[in-house]
Amino acid sequence: MANLTDLIPLVRERVHNCPDEVIFQALRWAARDFARETHIWTVNANFTLNAGSNSLSYSFTSPGDTDIVAWRMLLLDDGAIPITILDRPDWPRVRSDSLPRYAYFENVNAVTFDARPKTNISIRYEIAIMNSRTSNVIDDTFMNSWGDALASGARFKLLTQPDRYWSDPGAAQLDMGEYRQGIMNAKQHIHKGFGTTPKRVIQNRFI
Repeated sequence: MANLTDLIPLVRERVHNCPDEVIFQALRWAARDFARETHIWTVNANFTLNAGSNSLSYSFTSPGDTDIVAWRMLLLDDGAIPITILDRPDWPRVRSDSLPRYAYFENVNAVTFDARPKTNISIRYEIAIMNSRTSNVIDDTFMNSWGDALASGARFKLLTQPDRYWSDPGAAQLDMGEYRQGIMNAKQHIHKGFGTTPKRVIQNRFI
């Protein structure tokens, strides 16, 4: 993992006399905003849906010191069968002893399925994540590929702060353009099938 403090010198070169702690807070904001806008920081892995459970819901905790932006994919790992994500729990009935085919998210950390499996099954998922509000670190690939854009976003944030001796709304326009271009480039990158996930898998749908 990479530390956001490594980007402080890139921000300080255009935002003069701004305390490092203030710069760091702006970098933390930029990383969260960039990840939320682009879905560029992705993780895929598996969790187990246990047989015989009385609950159809599964509570999920985001990895490390991160927050979930969106669920990008759910698959039955045996055969890579996609699970359809619905906007509401709109299946006709709960099917016992069957594989789930549908899922619904009441909130981003809780998924409800339409069926209880007969045996334990592995669910493969992909999520887009962002650093938490208190995190100092982001994924290495995120930093290496988009660190310049994050620095631009932090500079824009700082230069447009009112009544600060480092503010300069005119100079902020250059950084705003660089930041927005970075977001556009990252969105094109992710739509071409690249992200920070080491191995891509079949995508179901965005939510």
